[in-house]
Amino acid sequence: MSILKTMARVLLSLVAADFSRRLLSSRAVGESALPKDLNEIRRLFLTIGQDEQRNIYPGRLRVEKARGLSDEERRVEASFAALLTWGLMAYVKEYCRRWNNVLNTDNAREFSEDYNHDKESRARYARAVHEPAGALIKTIWNEMVRMPNRSEHNFVMFLAGGAGSGKTTAVEDLPDLSQFRSAAQIIYDTTMSGLSSSTRKVEEARAHGKSVLLLYVHRPYEKATRGMIERALREGRTVPARVLAEDHFNAQRTFLSLHEKYADDDDFVFLVVDNSGERGQAAIEEVDFLSSVLYNNLGEVIRNVENIVKSEYRERAGTGREIPLYVYRAILGEDV
Repeated sequence: MSILKTMARVLLSLVAADFSRRLLSSRAVGESALPKDLNEIRRLFLTIGQDEQRNIYPGRLRVEKARGLSDEERRVEASFAALLTWGLMAYVKEYCRRWNNVLNTDNAREFSEDYNHDKESRARYARAVHEPAGALIKTIWNEMVRMPNRSEHNFVMFLAGGAGSGKTTAVEDLPDLSQFRSAAQIIYDTTMSGLSSSTRKVEEARAHGKSVLLLYVHRPYEKATRGMIERALREGRTVPARVLAEDHFNAQRTFLSLHEKYADDDDFVFLVVDNSGERGQAAIEEVDFLSSVLYNNLGEVIRNVENIVKSEYRERAGTGREIPLYVYRAILGEDV
């Protein structure tokens, strides 16, 4: 085992131990009143899920209720929120064991049995498990970022870019970036589509003495949409068309805004990868490259993404590479 991997495992064991101490010594609002039995917590959360006057499930995670869920999706959300709240310490430890220092909401979704049953359930319940999974990732981040690291690898690597951009493969295919990934104390794999939340995360990293590497992976949304469809066929993981379009549109602006704000700070490094070509053709570019491919009309991007999905659905019919109706509906909505 390499020295870097050994350091990472030691760090993560400290995170889990420190998190356990914090959890035992502190109580979030409403947590002390929660039942101890999982089934009782689940019944409580199911009731809260149907209460339109309540927007947050109680407990340390404080999972926000997603908007616009069906009754079945709300049941899945409430059950998953109850499970993570009930077994929080165990799930933090298990997450760190399975995914080490890589924080990604998609990983945390796999703790939901409703979601992870098969490809169809992954497509159908992706929205339902998003908020509980995200709350778990935020909780781990809050603890992990506080851990001191006095080595030269005391930095956080943020991976940015819309769904289907190929962030993981692009980093793996570029040796220089792969070395950064191996050396980082924390890797936060996200879209960075929200400016306020992204700014908050990088400020939290700096407040705890971390340097920050922001890596944006650009792939045209047309190719990203088709890549997302292929992934959905393999794994069942889908992204709603509107969300994919908004994330690609907003992530560009977030990254450029952060660059404008922090470019002169020696503790920040900004890198852009052009992943427009085929596998193995990704290339590191200057930040100005992203400005040259900036999308200017969100409505147009949304329409084009939706039209690509519809076109792929029609053209694949009868070819043996059909898009299942459950995937199509998960991307475009149940009413299609």
